[in-house]
Amino acid sequence: MSSRRTPKRVVRTARCRRGLSIIEAVVAASMLVTLMGLFATTAYRVDHLWRDISRQRMALAELSNQLETITLLPPEEARQRVASLQVSPLAAEVLEEPVLTGEVLSDSGTQRVQLRLSWQRKQDRITMRMAGWLRPESAEVEDTP
Repeated sequence: MSSRRTPKRVVRTARCRRGLSIIEAVVAASMLVTLMGLFATTAYRVDHLWRDISRQRMALAELSNQLETITLLPPEEARQRVASLQVSPLAAEVLEEPVLTGEVLSDSGTQRVQLRLSWQRKQDRITMRMAGWLRPESAEVEDTP
């Protein structure tokens, strides 16, 4: 007989597990639902932020265009234009309840036009302001390309 003995007990090594247990499936599903909820909330907030930015850009463009038009006019025509300010149709479409107001102020020999545009946002009212100076009546308008 051989000198080798075969052990009577065989020690089993760790089995290779295939598939998922119920606990692992529940944990994975709960993590997936949590991440989907976080993603949806973040996407919703980012969408609202982009809309607010778009409205602010529209308001800024509206104020800039109105102010540029007014400051190129002679002072008397500029006063008349400020008295009859109206929001452009595009700005009225984008902004909710827009109100455009303006005034001509005299400061130490110069005349300044100050415009305000406000619009309604969910619970509060947003206001943007912009100012420009009128050319003196004696100054000639230069044509620059």
